[in-house]
Amino acid sequence: FSTIRVVCNGAEEKNKCIDKYFYIEVGGDSDMTVKLYATADGKRESDVTEVRVTPGGDAPVWGGRNSHLFYMPTLDFLLSNRPDTASLDQLAGYIQNKTVPEIQKATGKKTNLIFAIIPDPATCYYDEQRDYVQHAVQIPPESAMKAFVEKMNSIGGDVCAVDLLTALRAHKDEHIYFSTDTHYTELGAYYSYLEIMKKVRSDYPKAKVRTLDSGDYHVDYVDVGGGDMAGMMGFSDLKEVVPFFVADFTDTGSYYVSKRNDGIKAAGFGPSGWQRDSELKSSSNPTCYFLGDSYGCYILPFIGANFSKVWTNPGVLWNYSIDKDILTTN
Repeated sequence: FSTIRVVCNGAEEKNKCIDKYFYIEVGGDSDMTVKLYATADGKRESDVTEVRVTPGGDAPVWGGRNSHLFYMPTLDFLLSNRPDTASLDQLAGYIQNKTVPEIQKATGKKTNLIFAIIPDPATCYYDEQRDYVQHAVQIPPESAMKAFVEKMNSIGGDVCAVDLLTALRAHKDEHIYFSTDTHYTELGAYYSYLEIMKKVRSDYPKAKVRTLDSGDYHVDYVDVGGGDMAGMMGFSDLKEVVPFFVADFTDTGSYYVSKRNDGIKAAGFGPSGWQRDSELKSSSNPTCYFLGDSYGCYILPFIGANFSKVWTNPGVLWNYSIDKDILTTN
C-alpha cells in the first residue's frame, strides 16, 4: 500500500491507495483545488500534485475512508437497519415448524440447514465509513447479524447460522472485496467457506477441508477489468489486481469452474452452460443442496470441491425455492 495525503479546503486527511488506484470523497458545491502528496514505506513524500475538481454526477456510489467505494443502495440498508425481534421470531417459527419437517420428510434422513449471510463491503468496512454516515446509522450492522445468528442457533437441532461478518472483518486488511465491484473477491469467499466448513466439521469431524495451508490451492493476482461500480461511475477502462484461486488437486470430478472472458479460471458468474451439479470422484464428505445469490457464485467452487455431491436449483442464482424433487431423488 501507498498513502495519499489530501489537502482540500483547509482540511487534511490520509488515505490508503488500494492497488494502483485511490478514491477520495471531497465535500463542496463549487469547483475546488485538491492537493495530493504520495508516500510509501521507505520513501520520502512526493512533491505536490494539484487537481481541479468539479462537483457533479449521479453515480450510485459513495466513498469511505482509505479508498473504499460502496454501492448506494447499501447505504439505505445501513441507515434503516434494525434487529426486528418480531420478524426474527416469525422466521424462526416458520423454519422450525414448516421448513425443517418438510426437508427431513423429503430426504428421509437427518439434514442440517446452514444459513450464511455474506456481508456487503459497506457493512464489513463500517469503521471506514465517514463520520456523517456513522452518525446517521442508529444501530451498527453487527447488532443485526448477531441477532439473526443467535435466533437461528436458538432453534436448535439441525438449524444453525454462521457469523461471516466477524470472520471477514478479521481479514479486512486483505483484498477480500473488489475495489471496483459490489462483491467480495475469491479471497473473501475462501474465508467465508472456511467458516462454513467449521460448522460442517463439527457435525462430520472426518470431513476433508481443502485449504491454502495444506497446498490444495495457490493464489494468482491478476490485473482484470473493473467491476460493476466502475461502470456505474463511467470508468469503463478501470482495472484492478484481483486474487484468484487455482486448484492444485486432481481428485475431483465436475466441481464448479467457470471462465472469465479473459480465460482466467475463476468462480465468477458462469456462462449459460454452467455445470450445476458437482460430484467428487472419491469422498466421504457429506452432500450439499446449495441455494445462493451472486455472492454465492464466488463461494460455490469451494463448496463443490469439498462436498461429495452438490446440487443446485436450475439457474443456480437467486432461486431460493426448495425443490423437493431434488431432495427426494438424491
